[in-house]
Amino acid sequence: MPGLISRFIGEHADILFRTVEAHKDHLIRGLHDGSLDLALTYSLDLTEEIAFTPLLTLPSYVILPKAHRLASACKLSLADLVPEPYVLLDMPHCREYFAALFDALGVRPVPAFRSSQPEVVRGIIANGLGYSIPQIAPHGDREEFVVKRLKDDVNPTVLGIAQSRAMKPRQVVHRFASFCATHIHRLHLAI
Repeated sequence: MPGLISRFIGEHADILFRTVEAHKDHLIRGLHDGSLDLALTYSLDLTEEIAFTPLLTLPSYVILPKAHRLASACKLSLADLVPEPYVLLDMPHCREYFAALFDALGVRPVPAFRSSQPEVVRGIIANGLGYSIPQIAPHGDREEFVVKRLKDDVNPTVLGIAQSRAMKPRQVVHRFASFCATHIHRLHLAI
């Protein structure tokens, strides 16, 4: 989001942003009551009142401590991960999505640790206490952990723009949504 906002303001200097980081339920309430114009979010559990424009399909990844016994594998299967300590990103909608990934195996991993903060989850993993399956592969400094693709055929996470169907977007909101649709894929590849 910071990269999108920076580029958009570079082209539209007179625009002011008010950003909100919140759980999905809070974002949806904000779209319904008009306190939010749009939300950059995932396609999980949206109601009919919300219009969703998909922008990017994100494959599932696993993050492991660098010294983990599975860290040298090119790709991992969910079956490989079942006996390992699992670190849950404990946020609404995320819990159900990630638990459901294991349903085809007939077993759901029991979290060894849980946190609602992605940074804490990464810290737990970096300290060798387990693995996690983030919605987006972490970028930046990977000194303490490795990122591996899943070889299982699982439903990918879809990132997109959510807006209330009941609200007519202002022109600036429409321009930003179009800008996101044009630029988000390019930004994701550049990270």
